[in-house]
Amino acid sequence: MGQAPSAPVEEEDDGAREAREAAERNAAEAAEAVRQDLERAAEEQQRNAAARNAALAAAEAARLEAETAAEAARLQAATTAAAEKAQKDVDRYTLSFQAVQTQKNQIQKTSEVMARATGMYTGVTDDLRYSVDQFDTHLKDLQNKINITNRRTPAPSWWPWLDIFLNVMIVLVLLYAIYALVRRTYYVHPPVSQVGYH
Repeated sequence: MGQAPSAPVEEEDDGAREAREAAERNAAEAAEAVRQDLERAAEEQQRNAAARNAALAAAEAARLEAETAAEAARLQAATTAAAEKAQKDVDRYTLSFQAVQTQKNQIQKTSEVMARATGMYTGVTDDLRYSVDQFDTHLKDLQNKINITNRRTPAPSWWPWLDIFLNVMIVLVLLYAIYALVRRTYYVHPPVSQVGYH
């Protein structure tokens, strides 16, 4: 009787062993499946991380490109504004220079006219002085002749009238000479236009 029950124990052992082996196989398969799932998850995570890094890099590149474009537009606008301001300054200085140049030319022409007028004035003054000297010389000669004649002959009664007449003639000649001098001097000036600044 003791041996009959030992056979089922061996069968149970075989069954338990098979069950254990099946359980081990299932556990190994499950572990392998979990390992593969973990590897797939890790690869997926790496791919997602790479995609995320690529997206971040693309976003950063787009941001830098946008900032560069904005900076370039700002610099272009600043350059354009500076060029317009510089052109306005150049135009203003050019107009001022042209106005000053025109005024300088007018002053130079006026100075030349004044120099010519001064030369004419000097010439008229010299001529007038020479004429007065000659006239004075002639008067002295005439007076000497009259004095010589007066010594020889008594002075006629009309002598004071002749003296007055000669004095009046001298005054008239001097007044005419002054008039001619003033007329030549003061009526030579050309009109000078003024340049207005804005």
